Amino acid sequence: MPEDRSAEPTLRPGDGPFLEQPQSLATDCSAGDRSAGEACGDTCWWPSQLGARLWHSDLWQCFAMVHPATMFRHSSTSPRAIGKGEPLVGTSWLNRPYYAGWFLGPIFGASPIDGMDQGNGAFGGLILGWDMDHYWGTQLRFGWAAMQLTDRDFPQRIRNDDVFVTDLSLLYYPWGDSRWRPYGLFGLGAASFSFADQRWVGHDTTLLGMPFGGGLKYQFRRWWAFRAELLDNVAFGSEGLNTMHNVSLTIDMEVRWGARPKSYWPWQAERHVW
Repeated sequence: MPEDRSAEPTLRPGDGPFLEQPQSLATDCSAGDRSAGEACGDTCWWPSQLGARLWHSDLWQCFAMVHPATMFRHSSTSPRAIGKGEPLVGTSWLNRPYYAGWFLGPIFGASPIDGMDQGNGAFGGLILGWDMDHYWGTQLRFGWAAMQLTDRDFPQRIRNDDVFVTDLSLLYYPWGDSRWRPYGLFGLGAASFSFADQRWVGHDTTLLGMPFGGGLKYQFRRWWAFRAELLDNVAFGSEGLNTMHNVSLTIDMEVRWGARPKSYWPWQAERHVW
């Protein structure tokens, strides 16, 4: 006897597959449910893509993925890498969580005081850091810069502005334990400026500093990494100085050490690796 298909829905072109239970898409992504695969990953399957009608409460599951509580990962609730940027196999950034290095590049200065323009200069210094998690790290920075100041009324009068910054920053690695490792950075510290203004009055002022920006690390060797970094080195105005946004673009090098390295699958866990 032929099968009765009169009760089955008719699909129009472009509708996609019919889902008998569209509520199955309501995966609790905010709670870290990984059972639905990509539904809790970087792709949110919208109703128009699946040809299914969802209640508004189901749609909020997709919006929940960009909530601050779920946007930032930690290894206690997430795998050590999300699959992007060539995840490391047989080693880890945390095998050598401590690092020291240097950075060098141009800095694009802002006007420190009314009537004077600050030009570009060279910016370099030292960094000390610690990656305490696959997704989180912290860093101490010491930087020096020499920039030229020009009097707007008398452009031929050129002075030097000696700048020193020191700050402590928090780093977030959204891709986790991968060879290519983008990161965001936010910190607090101090920025000191030493220069003479257009009246030849000396200024030796220390301001509250707040660097923020991001960059990209690359593990060249297990103990050696390079990175490129773009930061806005904000200095909040005080004592007659303006608030400044001194933007730096630097190339950094890290030498890493510390912790007893352990291998990861497919190597044996007890094997010692450097």
